[in-house]
Amino acid sequence: LVEKQACTAAPDQRAQPRKTTLGSVESLARGMDTEGEAGVCRQIEDVEEDESESELERFQKFIVSPSALKRLVAMRNLVSTCKFVGYDDSVLHIISVLDSIVDDGESNVKEALATQISPVVDFILQSSTEPEAAINTVLSVAFKLLKDKDPQVRTTTEDAFVEMAPRLTRELIEAPILTSVLYMAHEDESEEQRMTAVKLLGELAHIFGPELCKQFAAPEAISLADDPMFRVRKTTALYLGKICCVTPPDYGRERLLPVYLKLCQDQIWGVRKSCAESLPDMVAFFPETQSCTELFEGFVGDSSRWVRNAAFNHLGPLISKIPPEKVTPKLLELYSSMATLGTHSPGESEISTYCAYNFPAVLLTVGKDRWPELEEAYHKLTKDVQWKVRRSLSFSIHEMAKLLGPELTRDSLVPALDVFLKDLDEVKVGALQNLAQFLAVLPAEERENFVTVLGDLEMETDNWRFRALLASQLAELSYLFDADTLESTLHPMLLKFAHDPVADVRQSAANQVRGFLARLEQLDVPWKNDVIDEILELATDESYQHRLIYIFCFDSAVSSSDAPARDAPAGGGDPPPPQCLSPGLVQQFLAALLPIAADSVPNVRARVATSLRAMPQDLVTDQVKEVLQALTADGDRDVRVAAGGVAGNRAAAVDSSGLNGGAAAAAPLRPEESVNV
Repeated sequence: LVEKQACTAAPDQRAQPRKTTLGSVESLARGMDTEGEAGVCRQIEDVEEDESESELERFQKFIVSPSALKRLVAMRNLVSTCKFVGYDDSVLHIISVLDSIVDDGESNVKEALATQISPVVDFILQSSTEPEAAINTVLSVAFKLLKDKDPQVRTTTEDAFVEMAPRLTRELIEAPILTSVLYMAHEDESEEQRMTAVKLLGELAHIFGPELCKQFAAPEAISLADDPMFRVRKTTALYLGKICCVTPPDYGRERLLPVYLKLCQDQIWGVRKSCAESLPDMVAFFPETQSCTELFEGFVGDSSRWVRNAAFNHLGPLISKIPPEKVTPKLLELYSSMATLGTHSPGESEISTYCAYNFPAVLLTVGKDRWPELEEAYHKLTKDVQWKVRRSLSFSIHEMAKLLGPELTRDSLVPALDVFLKDLDEVKVGALQNLAQFLAVLPAEERENFVTVLGDLEMETDNWRFRALLASQLAELSYLFDADTLESTLHPMLLKFAHDPVADVRQSAANQVRGFLARLEQLDVPWKNDVIDEILELATDESYQHRLIYIFCFDSAVSSSDAPARDAPAGGGDPPPPQCLSPGLVQQFLAALLPIAADSVPNVRARVATSLRAMPQDLVTDQVKEVLQALTADGDRDVRVAAGGVAGNRAAAVDSSGLNGGAAAAAPLRPEESVNV
């Protein structure tokens, strides 16, 4: 099996490239209804490839095969097969026969086809100037899948319609899509089809536009809101807000809001739960004289726990949709109460998670002046026993800082940050990932207290991902501290990370070279040349890994930043300078790079070639061209490809158009370059 996998992974040695490896076939077989391990092995052998078959012949054989696994493989490879055989053959021999899968006895085969609907439409749109006929063929298949008895097939197909609709023409949207959905809405014998219809009317409302929604979608929703089957009413309540948001405001307020309010009083708790979930979409249509607060209080006082929980879980989005002056103290009091509701009952534990997740949006809506109404709830959440609650807060604490400003951040959020940085790894990662953005908000004098914290983080963590996160922020951190801190803490940290045993950490450190050195040039520190020399010494280090890292340092040093100029940190400090190094310094880096082109390790030479071809055109000298020319005749195939030569021709000349080829010319990474060891 290993030998077969190796053969599959080498397309240049095969007559026809295959898209499904034996490994993926095995995973598909294990998902089928097979007779244990022996059944899996038999099915894998059954799908073994015949090298004499073309892609099209293999598809045609698999799609009519009695083997469900073969049909599943054909569907999973549908788009890649179309791209391989071309548009004309795809329309004639592939798209035209998809209808046969609609009645397949295996639901996972039909579901696989449903996942390919939108990609196939994309393929048609990209391949033809007259795609309507082919798309109509695909849509006819999709509408049949919408009527499948398996709910997962229907759901997957619904998602396909939502995904592809924005790319279709107006004519296709109106017919067949809208007309077919309206027909489904009148299928009296099938409540599933009526549910599908109202879902699509809601999800596609923004595609239909105001007039079509007013003329067709809204009247159907009004009718389905009175459906005798509660599941239809439940679905209507859930998607009525999406339709209402697209219709003209007066129409939504006069015709759809009364329908929604009636559904809020439905006898079935599932319908009322959907109303609670769609309240944020409906809130804009409440008249000035009618507040949604009273309705929300009704939801949180409902006899059904599911309705109450749904209301609380959507309170954050509701507040974010209301103009700030309409967010009453009562609403904020209810929102703050969510911080402790999860501790009262196991069935309500999710409420505090939603409270934590929506905190930045709520604060953005009401403003920092109303922070006293929220502060106690925030601090309770930072101590929640559920780590996922604390994790949500840790990932958003830098955004909270930006909203609160320097003083409130210092007083209210610094204690929370300290807690998160000492928490479980799942929580700590969020605070560490955006640490530089958080510190930028703090007053300059307060940042100095975090110098020792940075040192402790670098020394204490044995998780290489944390080291990579810290390394990736060194340039940004350098703008937040003075020269003494850079010399005593950040400079040693940069060099240590550049020598880290894990490749991703070294790479993250190398990417910071341009920004870090630009900061040193801005400060004009006397020890700047010492840092430059330490980086240049990597080019001649005994370890090939360190020589590789020097090349990435070179890439960082010579790259130009397209990012707009940034303001000074909110808490005070120098604005970041344009991250372009002086021409003389760039030439130093280039002079140290060129000798590595003769390195004994092919990975290093290939990386040099890639860097030389990707660097700015104004740096390409005759010497650079000579080095690239030599690399096209290198004894290693990957080096020749990276240099722009021909894989099988050691004497191939470099194409001048290949300069500045960027990542497209990069040689494939070898194991010792890509593994984090």
